[in-house]
Amino acid sequence: MDSVEEIKLRLNVVDVVSSYIKLTKAGASFKGLCPFHKEKTPSFIVSPARQSWHCFGCNEGGDFISFVMKMEGIEFPDALELLAKRAGVTIERQSSFVRSERSKLLSILEEAAKFYQSALEKNPLVREYLEKERGLLSSTIKEFRIGFAPNEWRSAVEHLSGLGYGREVISRAGLAIKNESKKDDYYDRFRGRIIFPIFDNSGEVIGFGGRIFGLPTDSSGAQAKYINTPETPVYSKGKVLYGFDRAKDAIRREGKAIIVEGYTDVILSWQSGVKNVVAVSGTALGELHLRRLKFLADTLLLSFDMDEAGFQAARRVIELAQAHNFSVKALPLPGGQDPADVARTSAELWKGTVESAKPVVEFFMDGFLKTVPSQSLEAKLLVREKVLPLLQAVSSVMERAHWVAKIATRLSVPESSVWQDLQNTKRVASPQRSGAVAPESSQAPLVKSRLEIMEEYALALLVLYPESISDVDKTDSVFSCELPIKMWSALRGKGFPQVSFVSLIPQLSEEELRVMNHWLLKAEFTTSALKDPVTEAQRVLEAISRIKTQNILASLGRGVKDAEARGDSSQRDELIRKFNEHTRKL
Repeated sequence: MDSVEEIKLRLNVVDVVSSYIKLTKAGASFKGLCPFHKEKTPSFIVSPARQSWHCFGCNEGGDFISFVMKMEGIEFPDALELLAKRAGVTIERQSSFVRSERSKLLSILEEAAKFYQSALEKNPLVREYLEKERGLLSSTIKEFRIGFAPNEWRSAVEHLSGLGYGREVISRAGLAIKNESKKDDYYDRFRGRIIFPIFDNSGEVIGFGGRIFGLPTDSSGAQAKYINTPETPVYSKGKVLYGFDRAKDAIRREGKAIIVEGYTDVILSWQSGVKNVVAVSGTALGELHLRRLKFLADTLLLSFDMDEAGFQAARRVIELAQAHNFSVKALPLPGGQDPADVARTSAELWKGTVESAKPVVEFFMDGFLKTVPSQSLEAKLLVREKVLPLLQAVSSVMERAHWVAKIATRLSVPESSVWQDLQNTKRVASPQRSGAVAPESSQAPLVKSRLEIMEEYALALLVLYPESISDVDKTDSVFSCELPIKMWSALRGKGFPQVSFVSLIPQLSEEELRVMNHWLLKAEFTTSALKDPVTEAQRVLEAISRIKTQNILASLGRGVKDAEARGDSSQRDELIRKFNEHTRKL
């Protein structure tokens, strides 16, 4: 038995889901308010029998592993590791050495965080700077565990060595640098810096960011304003979003993620009450960051400068975000301030800035046209040069059409002219050509007919309540739509209803089980408040029979008109006879 199967045996979907949201009994299942979209009436159902969940509001569903992935904003291996701890299962994908190394590094990093916090407590000058100049409350400093690295060569190394950690493993944790000119000599990576611990999804310290405080007094000369932990076995800047452990619930609730650049941007936003905010850690927003955010949100809010660098950044982000079906908006920061400045000035001002975020195309169009008449030639050239390349990065044809109409109205030009220039605009390289995951198909789902919906519901009821099956129901003529016919034939071919559906699960293909699970959950949800679901099954089957008859009547009616148009009275009379016969059935 592999670790996934063992976890599924030890844990129950109801227990896992109910540790995140409130569930109430509903027949054989449980229901609650969906955590993935806003709703007032429960459309989220959990089935203990099939160990699965589904929301009929946002059409999400799966097993408890997929639920944890969405709730925590993590991918399968991380969700498995989290659930393995809960189930007491050892995941074999990691060797004992790797697990031991990770545990050791996390232990060192935790001790380092405590050391830096203690050093900050002993340094009133730095505390005064954080509180008076940066506007951080003492409670916020403690919440984010902000610390200070003394401006000494080996204070952290010596402290950690005194706790029994070897200098080489301290270096592997990213806290020390080896002195190549001296054997077995290591010195602190962070010196004379305000320290911001970086946490993983579960709140464990995995690295640090250090901001220089004052001027360096050692012989190292000029130093970078910020330095970060290098890549380690527990820290990868391409995966980490600073503040994500605290922001994930707010991001899920709002359906939006505010992405900023600095640690203090995150912290002051959080302090002001806007908590769905994260920052990239020493790198640009990338593929893995977006994959993590996509579990929780569909809109990204970012700040861009109105210069060439900001314009190019916007192009890149739009193109990358489009590959994941994100909507991208820009924050209109006043006077070139950063989010930390705005949040510190006024919590209400920052909240208003977030609420007034504009779609990126509109943001840049407004910015570029602010200083020139909108109907001038200069305005048209600016839009062609700066706005249309952004629009070219938008993959949705409908969204492009929306902005083309807006631009045409703003510039007082024909839409055809905008389309022509847009067609001639050079497109930036697609992120899919640089390793990004391809977006899901943008093809609209087919709309099901009422008959299809009713037949799927009826089939699920027959499976849930086989006592409602009559001799007529055992024939293949019960269903007329392709998928219900296929599923009913598959079940009957495997022995249903003589053999229970639960015992047939191992014989069903993955696709068959997925389809049936969806139908069954929907039927359970619909019938949870009914006293007599068997009668409901017969009612639905009778309704299906009526729909079929109505469809036949509609077809016969069209045939009568065609026969009359051709002057074929014999064919017309025969069709009218059949029409009257089926009418009597109704």
